[in-house]
Amino acid sequence: MVAEPSSKIKELKIHLEALFNFASQVPYSQRHLLPVIQAGKALIGIKPKNPPKNLLKWLEGYVKEFSLGKENNCEENKHEKPEVIEIAKLGELINSNNKTEAFEYLNYLKQVANQEYIAEYLMELAAQKSPFQLLFCYYVFKTIRNMERDCQSSFIELSISCLMDVNENVNASQFEVICYHSQIINTTMIRMNSIAPLLNDLVNTAKVEILEDWHSFIPQELIVLIREKGEMGVWTYLSGLPMEELNSELILRLDAVRSAARYPTNKTDWFMNKIINIPMKTEC
Repeated sequence: MVAEPSSKIKELKIHLEALFNFASQVPYSQRHLLPVIQAGKALIGIKPKNPPKNLLKWLEGYVKEFSLGKENNCEENKHEKPEVIEIAKLGELINSNNKTEAFEYLNYLKQVANQEYIAEYLMELAAQKSPFQLLFCYYVFKTIRNMERDCQSSFIELSISCLMDVNENVNASQFEVICYHSQIINTTMIRMNSIAPLLNDLVNTAKVEILEDWHSFIPQELIVLIREKGEMGVWTYLSGLPMEELNSELILRLDAVRSAARYPTNKTDWFMNKIINIPMKTEC
């Protein structure tokens, strides 16, 4: 007996929740699996009743590359509770690279502040650092919006660790942050008035720095499919790939392209004009 579509979607949701739960227990690193799982979820969401089977199978193997062992940062605070708890104090501890006290202060802060709001604040800090850190913190924000409150702290801690990390490639994720620009700007956030100008500066810098290489980010076949089908072109391209061609970098890139195709900014949209609407090269 074939399962009903609603039953399949429910099973898929449970499976993805298990992947996110696993990701919350993996120590932070620059190749942490959370962004890839969140990107995979978004790609699956293009057509959830018929998700790319190659992606589902690939994700199962991908998570096996990681091991649990996230340090426990939820221990009882060692210092006396401050009389005044301000979110800016968390930023000061992060910028001074004081991880132990930052995690301790987070335990105080989450007692008086919504953790989704804390995640927004960490995005604001990240937007002052690098595209990679901004996107990682955005993935955390997206994740905790769909998590139970008790499960949110581990993801917030991942953002804090990311913000304290020394990013060796400050130009990483420049194409991706351009693609995500419109989606982030159109996401309802309390701190958006503070985040938007920083994000705009980050994106404008990225556009200038990758100006000469914009043509190398996605294959011509995908460009054709997006012209014909928009966001569904990404689903078509991904579904047709052999599983051995899938990798974390490609999944992140395809999700960024999905976001750009789904959330165009305006008639002068950079992604559509620079990537999609350019004349095709013809073979002589």
